[in-house]
Amino acid sequence: MDKDPSRFRQAGRSTASEIGSRAALDDFFSHAGGSWVEKLENFASYVPRQSLTRFLCLSDIFRLALNVQGDVIECGVNWGGGVMTFAQLSWRSQI
Repeated sequence: MDKDPSRFRQAGRSTASEIGSRAALDDFFSHAGGSWVEKLENFASYVPRQSLTRFLCLSDIFRLALNVQGDVIECGVNWGGGVMTFAQLSWRSQI
């Protein structure tokens, strides 16, 4: 089995196919032309569809909560992707 390139995954919780897919994505991203900034600006070309779907769902949840008074709490933040999505969207909504 390949070494999982994702530090976000717990050992033993992914199939060999999932690990292989992440390794292939890591190789593709590393060898694709363009700078890191260009790649990030075109993230949809590189991100797995599941991750893009998660991002879009969080964006929808954010829009639904815009006119609701109160605070948003994300439990189990782990690496901070969800909370940073909310932070980025929050900053943009104030413009």
